[in-house]
Amino acid sequence: MKSLKRVKEIIPCEYDALNFSWDGKTFLAVKGGRFGSVDFKNKTVIPFQYDSLDVVCNPDFFIAAKGSNRGVINREEETVLPFQYEDILFSSEQVISVKKAGRWGVIDLEEKELLPFEYDSPIFLNDSLGVGPIKKGEKWGLLNSDMAEVAPFIYDDFRPFSENGISTVKMDNYWGAIDHNGNIVTPIQYEAIGFILNKSFIYTRNKGNWGVVNGHNEVIIPHHFEKIECFHDGLASSKRNGVWGFINKKGEEVIPFNYEDIGYSFLEGLCPVKKEGKWGYISKKGKEIIPFDFEWATNFREGLACVQRDGFRGYINKAGKVMIPYRYETGGPFSNGIAHVKRNGKYGIISNKEEVVLPFEYDNMLIAGGIGFVVKNIEGKFKYGYVELCT
Repeated sequence: MKSLKRVKEIIPCEYDALNFSWDGKTFLAVKGGRFGSVDFKNKTVIPFQYDSLDVVCNPDFFIAAKGSNRGVINREEETVLPFQYEDILFSSEQVISVKKAGRWGVIDLEEKELLPFEYDSPIFLNDSLGVGPIKKGEKWGLLNSDMAEVAPFIYDDFRPFSENGISTVKMDNYWGAIDHNGNIVTPIQYEAIGFILNKSFIYTRNKGNWGVVNGHNEVIIPHHFEKIECFHDGLASSKRNGVWGFINKKGEEVIPFNYEDIGYSFLEGLCPVKKEGKWGYISKKGKEIIPFDFEWATNFREGLACVQRDGFRGYINKAGKVMIPYRYETGGPFSNGIAHVKRNGKYGIISNKEEVVLPFEYDNMLIAGGIGFVVKNIEGKFKYGYVELCT
């Protein structure tokens, strides 16, 4: 007989705030207005004596604050950078942007100055590309990891690079795309640049509508759409003339535009769509699989989807059969055979057989697969803790 899964409270709900540390072994926490850190056994790692504590891309260090001054400490609470800066940002593991007297400069861990204090932003360095945008005066430019100029300071805005090596830049109220060598990929002529799949597939907005162009600025998908979501298995949900449908990567209509709303593409072969005020499910061929009977519906996960009738939520299978009755106020997706739900104003976690694996005693939770943060209202104050799926 299969044993019942259980979710256990690892960190009790006693903190004013709680978040993961970079190393995955500790939590940043706030208690009594002071910042510190604890491990998975709720043992204090860094004492609660700081005015702020932030993780950085180097897992050995923290940015800490004492009053209005910031410095860097290690896990042994030894000072790595003195508490003399207005702000600090680790641009990479060894390159640190620091702010003094209202201006930004760049130093290393030995406090050697790599860039003078004459900039108006930190450098947002992309480690894998070795470049990052930085602001000087009213304009943005691009520097490499040696702090040499790659692109001139001529841009009104400059977003950090994505992992595909492309960023978006703004000039005179128009947007374009630029690569990590400072070369223009998409001319600066669009109202907005959206998702960039790669140099050959760039979402752009022109005259209020979205389309897609390639690296030669040739139109792949005409600018006919109010929205184009990300492609999934060759299809993207799109909005045109106020209604939703699906297109392929050539912009051709695959599923007609006759839906009022639409879910996140096709997961497990079905997609929730809304028509005449009700939700149902269709296949990739646009065929109605589950009738339009629901007030609200989500994508299928692990064979179950959360749907709503008469103000309450339950779960159905792909045949539309109710597997978990309509008795919940909210319901999350199933992962690892469990999902978080809300009943009588309290959150808990159930299995796909509706067995309770975490009691209904929480006022909020951020959970995925039985792992995450939980909240209790204790004497009028929200306190945070952490739960995990037991093995």
